[in-house]
Amino acid sequence: MTADEAAQPTLAADAMSRLVNETLLLTAEVRGLPPALIVRSEVRALTAAQHGRVVVLAEDGQDATDLLSALLDAPGLAATVRPLPPSHTTYRFDLVPSLTMVGPAGEVAIELDADGRPARHHEPESVAARNVVQVDVAMPSAVLSRYSITHLPDLHAADNQHDPLEAITPGCAVVLVASARQPISLAEIRFLRQVRERTERIAVVVTGVDAETQGSEVLAVNEVVLRRARLWAGEAVHVLADRDGADAAATLRHWLDGLESGRAGDELLGIVRGAIDRLLVAAPLGRAPEDAAAEAVSRSEAEVSHAIQGAMNWLPRLGYEFTRLRTDVTETVSRSLGALEQRHEDWIQRDPCDAIERLPHVLRDDLRTLQSRSDNDLAERLAILAHQFLDGRQDELVPGGLRPRTPPADPEGTFVQVAEMHVDASNELFASLGNFGSGRQSIGLLSSVVSAVAVPVALVGGVIGVGFWHLGRRSRQEAVARAQASKWLKVQLGEAARTTRFRLDQSLNEAQLILNLAAREHHDQRTQELRATLEKARGELVDARTRSQDLRSRCTALRDQAEQLMGQDAAHDGVGGRDA
Repeated sequence: MTADEAAQPTLAADAMSRLVNETLLLTAEVRGLPPALIVRSEVRALTAAQHGRVVVLAEDGQDATDLLSALLDAPGLAATVRPLPPSHTTYRFDLVPSLTMVGPAGEVAIELDADGRPARHHEPESVAARNVVQVDVAMPSAVLSRYSITHLPDLHAADNQHDPLEAITPGCAVVLVASARQPISLAEIRFLRQVRERTERIAVVVTGVDAETQGSEVLAVNEVVLRRARLWAGEAVHVLADRDGADAAATLRHWLDGLESGRAGDELLGIVRGAIDRLLVAAPLGRAPEDAAAEAVSRSEAEVSHAIQGAMNWLPRLGYEFTRLRTDVTETVSRSLGALEQRHEDWIQRDPCDAIERLPHVLRDDLRTLQSRSDNDLAERLAILAHQFLDGRQDELVPGGLRPRTPPADPEGTFVQVAEMHVDASNELFASLGNFGSGRQSIGLLSSVVSAVAVPVALVGGVIGVGFWHLGRRSRQEAVARAQASKWLKVQLGEAARTTRFRLDQSLNEAQLILNLAAREHHDQRTQELRATLEKARGELVDARTRSQDLRSRCTALRDQAEQLMGQDAAHDGVGGRDA
């Protein structure tokens, strides 16, 4: 151990370990697993370094992987890392070379040889398809014993979910890798200006410079852009290197050797402090679950209020619907019976003999069809009402459905007895004699003209009188039959209308009673469920606020602990300086 290293006091190991562990747990809880994995990788990389961290910035196609491979004296490492998806990559010191891919599903480790090549066969295509959040490379390199290296992904990558500035701390050194064949983009310049506000230890390494590109316009433009961006300040390095990057790696190694010696403990505290600061401003801290819980409470309160209002209004609405349904059903039955009466009345007037013989059987079938149709229509209307007032829970609250439960009034199909029309015998006799006399007198006119044929004409007149009497009697019988059939039809249809309306009224009354009870039960259950949901949402809101407050308190305590450790370290530095 050198005198400078002996003069550097170490931080309290237990306090630092607790601080790091608590920071990782809070980062995973508040920001998610990927940021926590990145912080863990940075902390693990610094445990084997002495002088802090080097952050390498490079866009796609800048040969940064080849530069790092040459810097670490591992010629096969670039070919191993290049197929991996762009991700936050750390290089740390370890006696056993390895490559670890870290993702939400876990870690996948690959053993490497001393040159950085896989010790066993692996498939880069399958590795590239993995959901990799962070890559950890361990190599026994002298550079990594002094500095851990963080290679940030492409600044323009579409899947870059994390701000690259989060990895920049005041104690780290930043290296921008540019290519002599590609102009430095405005995004890189803007990013470097932001980096300059965080650290003064900045280097720019230009790769791919050879005899072909040494005097190129791109290289000259890059130099002018960098000078105008005021990034040199005595520390930015412009390297003329060969295409393989060996000279660039040597120059970069020389620049790293010339940096002022820092301490990994300071950089570790800087990373932890940065993670804590990001926790304190994360969207904001703990507000997302609290806002979601508050929104759930507001939504539950609105639902409870709506349910209470519905519980007070459903009864008059249900009564109105049943009144309208009763009116519609009555009008439908009346129209059906009226059409049935008109059809049978026409039949009676057209053919009274056939109508009198077949009318009871036909009317019985028609009335049964009418009852069946009215029952089906009523069942459909009741099902619609049940679905409307029970919110689709009619199968649960009304087993079997709301169907007319009152049986038909006359299942055997018998009819009401109707008294036959009475015909007076004396009136019938006088009417018959009148018809007979009319026929006889019509022929008797001829006998008054010719007296010689009086006797034969009298005989013919008698025959004609008998015919008139027969026709008159038949006509009177058909008229009586029509009147009797019409009267019988009206009586039967009137009785059918009365019994049908009675059945429908009974069915509607029963259905209304059942639906009243079911709707009351439904609204009571619904209100209870919504109240339980509201209480649960309020409890979750209280828990979310408690967790949010606890997170703020824990983060504040962690920040105070980090500041205390940094203050203790600064005090030790002062004592060491006075002793020296």
